[in-house]
Amino acid sequence: MASLTDLGLQLRLQRNRLLDQDAFAAEELIVEQEPMPLPETDQAFDHEKRKAGQLVDALDRALRDENWSPPAAALGIDGVGGGYFYGLIPQRAPMREIVRGFVQPVRYLPLVERVPDRVALYLRFMLPGGDDGLEREEHGGVKWHFHYIDARHRRSDVILSFDTRWKIVESAKGSDLLRPLFVERHAEGKAKFTAHPGRWENEKRTSMYEICSRDLHKGIEHFRCAKNGSDAVWPRDATLTPHPSSLPNTGTPAGSGKGKKKRR
Repeated sequence: MASLTDLGLQLRLQRNRLLDQDAFAAEELIVEQEPMPLPETDQAFDHEKRKAGQLVDALDRALRDENWSPPAAALGIDGVGGGYFYGLIPQRAPMREIVRGFVQPVRYLPLVERVPDRVALYLRFMLPGGDDGLEREEHGGVKWHFHYIDARHRRSDVILSFDTRWKIVESAKGSDLLRPLFVERHAEGKAKFTAHPGRWENEKRTSMYEICSRDLHKGIEHFRCAKNGSDAVWPRDATLTPHPSSLPNTGTPAGSGKGKKKRR
């Protein structure tokens, strides 16, 4: 029977191998030749998920059989255990051509969607570097978003995301009928140049919107929401819908427009 350390190391090696494969594949950028839907499943990744799940189950059983308990110091730390997943792995769709560049749909899928508390505690406190790959469930996979790539196939440091909290209002007309698209800085580490979204003209912005919105009919729940501080791509005067938890409790319904500051 594999030791606790061996099981933990196998899990980490599997994650690192998949990340290395993504880094290698990311250098061979593929442009779609005709409109393609975003992929629903990936059989190869499903196999990797089953393998990782088996490792986590085996580690959980071994910890239970050895009557393992976390060190006393771990029990006094707020937030340990209680809802972790393991190993966010990128899944990239072919690049889509826009005006003077490309966008590439990307999402991150967890290898293990639910890590038992006992395993999470072991990885965090007993295996050197074992917590590298553990993520809290409330952050979740980032779902589909879009990386901006220039005409020379260089990866930029910005990504595009929709306002997934946006809701149409009865008085909406014209550009108000469009779910807003936003741009934000992204520290992925593969960026080859610094993008300047403020210089994008309407022709480029509308091209981005047309390509990114192509799959919105699948359901907005499949897309990542833009982060606070993001800037509007299209419509240009859009304002990101605040998260309900960030709204002051003033009795004014969200989306009424009162108290909002216009983005400049």
